[in-house]
Amino acid sequence: MAEVPIVEFVEKGSSTSSAWGTLISSIANTDFSWPEIWEEFDEIRRTNPEVTIVRMLYTSTARDVNLKYEPPADFTPEDEEFTDFLNSCLADIDLEKFKETLITQVPLMGWGVWEIVPGLRVEGWKAPDGEIWESFNTDGLIGIRKLAWRDQSTLEKFKYNDVGNAEFMVQRVWPAEAVDLLLANCLHLMYGDQTIPTGLSPFQAVTRLRRIKHALEIVQGMGFEHAAGHVKFTVKGKLTDEAKVQLEETAKALMTAAQGSYATEIEDQFEFDLEDVTFSAAADLLKTISYYGMVILQIFASHFIAVATTADTGSYSAASDHSAIYLAAFNAIMGGFAKQTGRQLARYLRLVNGDKFKNITAYPELKASEVKKVVDLSNLAQFLTAFSGVFPMSEDDAAMIRERSRVLPTEQPGGGEDIVKAKAAPGFPTEAEVEEALSLITNLENVNPKGEPTFVTTGENQAVTEEEIAAAIDVFNAFCDEFYPKFRGLLEAKVKNAGE
Repeated sequence: MAEVPIVEFVEKGSSTSSAWGTLISSIANTDFSWPEIWEEFDEIRRTNPEVTIVRMLYTSTARDVNLKYEPPADFTPEDEEFTDFLNSCLADIDLEKFKETLITQVPLMGWGVWEIVPGLRVEGWKAPDGEIWESFNTDGLIGIRKLAWRDQSTLEKFKYNDVGNAEFMVQRVWPAEAVDLLLANCLHLMYGDQTIPTGLSPFQAVTRLRRIKHALEIVQGMGFEHAAGHVKFTVKGKLTDEAKVQLEETAKALMTAAQGSYATEIEDQFEFDLEDVTFSAAADLLKTISYYGMVILQIFASHFIAVATTADTGSYSAASDHSAIYLAAFNAIMGGFAKQTGRQLARYLRLVNGDKFKNITAYPELKASEVKKVVDLSNLAQFLTAFSGVFPMSEDDAAMIRERSRVLPTEQPGGGEDIVKAKAAPGFPTEAEVEEALSLITNLENVNPKGEPTFVTTGENQAVTEEEIAAAIDVFNAFCDEFYPKFRGLLEAKVKNAGE
């Protein structure tokens, strides 16, 4: 019999790349150590033009995202109750503020921490710190009063447990004393690399591109300054003191735009000419600078904004296609953050409420609604024309089409009337007439193939004349003409014999 191995329920080793001096350091480049790198990263986030564009894009797109908990598969009544409780906790906090802070910080800086501030859901309860807050729920449970952002600039260090997992964020806001924030009581989101508490910021790549681009912009500015030309003076004999002063004033007046281009020549002292200088490298410099700006946008899948700078033709179609890539990336980013947020908040709320939710079978999942691309109305009309000729359209289909059009109201005409009734024109068969015609056609028996007068019956043994059959077929054909034109074409199609 094989010996049963001894299982040690402990973790050995460390999950951090380096924790020397309790600071996080990147393996690739120690210049990107936190918290020292915050100042440069924050400058990029605030002042870099390309990153500012991305930040504005993220902010505006995030406003269309809705966050909602969904119960796990095969959920029990306890799971459903916990899911409803979590969604009610989300309703108690400022989600719009949270989303905007999240999307403008974490995907750019690489990480972010919010302190989870609890609140008692009891009528009349007041926060110990005097903050005005009241839940719309009075079930006596502990909810979330707010998610309080803790800026990366206040990070002094992380404290780790024995196996190298971050346990505390030490926050210092000078001149106050340092505060140890237990990460189990915080929402700690990471982006790019979840094995280290500071994630992996895309600004590490942007920093290099930004420096190269900035140097080229300086060269470009100096080039344009020199391309303004220069003044060539020809001195005749020895200059008097008065002539020297006049020469300096002449040079300054001619070469400074704000002074104006004028001069007074002193007889027999000097003469001057303006020499033009060609800046031959200007076009190449501008193209290179634009290239590095485009690469920065590509890091964030936002290059569709500047696609017209790289192509003279097809810019609209290219931008349209690339915007779909941006939305796919954005939805994936928000989906990942929603999973991190949902699991951490659910774990915290279950813990602080004791045995209330001890019987749940799994944690509900926080889902972020996807932001859909705006569909061109002409493309939507073409799709609708092709779709309606093949498949019947339900009320849900029509409501979705109205919503995606962004023009039509989402409500159906008459408060949700049946689509057949809404489309019916004068003289068009009613729904009851169509059903009667279908009943006559589908229940026919013993029809004489030679077309001779035959007594036929329906499923209810009711006598039907050939005139009634013809009338029913006419009603059915009218219905097909309106809703199933392709099916009507198949009914009237003639099949060739193999010998023809």
